[in-house]
This record gives sequence, C-alpha cells and structure tokens, in this order.
Amino acid sequence: MPSTQTYIELFERLRSVHLHVDARRCLAVRNRNTTCNRCANACPSGCITVTTRTSANEPREPDGAKPAENGRSAETATLAIDPERCIGCGTCAAACPTGAIAPRKPDDRSLARQAAAALRATGGIVAFACEQLTAQARGKYDPDTVVPVRCVGRIDASLLVLMASAGALTIRLTCGNCDECEYRAGKAAAELACQDANAIFDAWGTRARASVTRKLPAACRAIAGPAYDPDRRAFLRTAGDAAHDAAHDAADLAIDHAFEHASDTQRTRRAVMETGTLPRFLPPRRAILLDALERLGQPDDVMLNTRLWAHVIMDENRCNGCGMCARFCPTGALTVRDDDRAETQISWISKRNAEKTGFSGAALAHAPSLCLQCRTCEQLCPRHAIELSCETFAVDIPAGAVDEHPLRDIHRDKGGPDAIRNSMAKLIDSPYVTG
Repeated sequence: MPSTQTYIELFERLRSVHLHVDARRCLAVRNRNTTCNRCANACPSGCITVTTRTSANEPREPDGAKPAENGRSAETATLAIDPERCIGCGTCAAACPTGAIAPRKPDDRSLARQAAAALRATGGIVAFACEQLTAQARGKYDPDTVVPVRCVGRIDASLLVLMASAGALTIRLTCGNCDECEYRAGKAAAELACQDANAIFDAWGTRARASVTRKLPAACRAIAGPAYDPDRRAFLRTAGDAAHDAAHDAADLAIDHAFEHASDTQRTRRAVMETGTLPRFLPPRRAILLDALERLGQPDDVMLNTRLWAHVIMDENRCNGCGMCARFCPTGALTVRDDDRAETQISWISKRNAEKTGFSGAALAHAPSLCLQCRTCEQLCPRHAIELSCETFAVDIPAGAVDEHPLRDIHRDKGGPDAIRNSMAKLIDSPYVTG
C-alpha cells in the first residue's frame, strides 16, 4: 500500500497552471485505508488512474475480491498520475468532495463572475459551453451570453445552485458531440451535477432548472447584418433601469458574499486538533453551496436524495466507542460529545453515567449539512457500526440539525469484575446480559 508521502508526491504532480492541489485534504492522504477514487473515475483524459491488484496466491471471494480480516475487500489500489495527459478541464476538481483539487484559469470565483455577466446579458439564462462546441459555433453566438469552459464536467452542483440564487432560471451545460469526443466522460459528470442541482431546486421550490444539452439557448444567438443595432440591443437589455440594475447588483452581491464566506470558513491547519482529530475544514464549494441555499430560502419538508449529503445510520450495539469515525471526518460532521454536549477528547469517553447496558453519557453527533458523503467513517469503522444513507431531510440542511447516537464506554470491556459478562455480551451481540 502506498505511503502517505507517496500520495502527496503523486498529487503534487497535478499542480499546474490549470490546477491547484492541496494533497493534505485528500482522503487517501488523511487515511490511506479509504477507497475514494472519485478524481480518477471522473478524469476524462486518463491523467489520473487507479489500478487494483489482488495477490494471486490468496483466496478470493466470488466476485474476485480477496477477503480481508475486517470483512472488507483487501485489494490494493495504486494511484498513478500522468501530468502530460492533463487537459486542465477541472472535472477532477468538480468530483473531489474535499476540495483537494481546485481549478485555475479560471478559478471558481472568476467563472462565477463570467456566469453572472452572461446572466445579465440574457436576462435570466446562464449557458456554459465546452471547447468543442464553442469552436463549432464560432460566429453564431454572442460571446457576452456564453461562458466557455474546457469541458462541462468542470461545473459542479454548488455553482449551479449559486447561479440559481443569483436569479438564473435556466442553466444550460452545452456540449458538442460527446460520443465522438475523447473526453466524453465529462458529460456524465455534468449530468450528475445537474441531477443533484435539480433535486435541490425541487426541494427549495425554485423554478430554476439545469440541464446538459447539445444546443445553445436562442437568447445566445448572434444578431448580425442590417438588423443588428448595438445601441438598440443595449437599450433592450437595460429596459427597466432601476429594477434591472438592482437585479444585477443582487447577483454580484450573492456571488461575492458566497466566496467571501467560503474564504472565512478555512481553518488553521494543525497536525492534530486539540480533540484528537485530524485537521478539519469546510471545502470552499460546500461553504458556497450552503450560502446559496440560505439565499434560496427555506425548503419543503421532503427527503433529499443527492451525492452531496448523507444521514448516518448507526448500530449502537456494534459500536465500541473508539471514535475512529470522528477522528478522520474531514469537516467535523461527526464529533464525539460528552455529557455536557461539548466536544471531547476522542481518546476518552465519559464514564460518569455508564449503566449496565454499557452506554456512557457521551454521544456521537452527526451534522448532515457538513457531511460530504465521502464515506470515510463507513469504510474505517472496525465494527461496521456505521452506514450512510443518501437520503436526508431537506429542512435539516439549512437548520444545521444534529443527530446524536449514544456511545458505548470503550473502557468498560477492559477486564475487571465484569469482564466475563462483557465478553458474553459481545459473543451474543447483546448488551442485555446480567450476572
């Protein structure tokens, strides 16, 4: 299995004029036992690849995977990066849940400002277009109304929701003939982003829609010949004067506020936090998304099924209170709280209120709004006590709701007069054993 330093060195090879890389945010760097390879799955050029190997001399399960001691696959994944194949499309950055990879030229803020300018030019429509389409349609569209990108896979759900909060009702991710494009994987990433954004729009009751299409909207069409009058077009676009300017100012304000808020959420890094966890941070795109949702108002009381958030389902009888899930949670969505509901040391679980059931006064708290659905907790739990559900209550996101699950006293099973009873409770998988 590659070392942490190896992972860091590999990701540093991605750093270029197109991409900014912070390897310390990568889930595989934080804990090399995680299986996140979203960047490799999304990469349309083959720049990032993951090769899985299993020893031929060891037994395999029916699906070909070697059984591990903890019940999970013991296959070894090897990350490979070929910087010469990078096209700077930013699709890997859109897929990365922690923001370990971020696009440059343009960065997210510059791209959002270009989109706001297109929104002003069209009066409610934002159209992104891939490199192939803009080359094919050159001269047929008004450059002021289209936002060019290398590949539409660069666009993620946070940008789509941000544009909706700025007043966009129609958001088009326009691409050429993807079937003939060697970077066709970017279209699939764009469709998933639209799917997540539309689920949010439905839950928040907004009329905005995002879609991947082959044609630019009619509002982007170039007007040429005698019928074209720049002064007349300028007049029509600014009709309504005060109301029109107010809408434009509101869009710019929404974008600036979102990115300033995202900048404020970045925390000082330490090797280990005071609570015994790895450094935590809120990825800028998650901060932008939460800010945009606040501007959209309150959602309906419905279930939300996206790739963006998750709800923790915990088997309290399996959990031994080790706190590994909270230790490696990148955002602090998972924390261990003591009797007073304050975050406590992971290495210490309160025993003040321990009962015969083995539960202490401490609890594992989960905040769905901060959850990235990275599945680190699910993959690292030694007792398989955690499962993530993609379904969350929409109202829990803006409310910052927190679910709490009681934790077992990890010190309780370490010998003493009740050691035999505790062992039997483990053996029959039940805490209700009396001696």
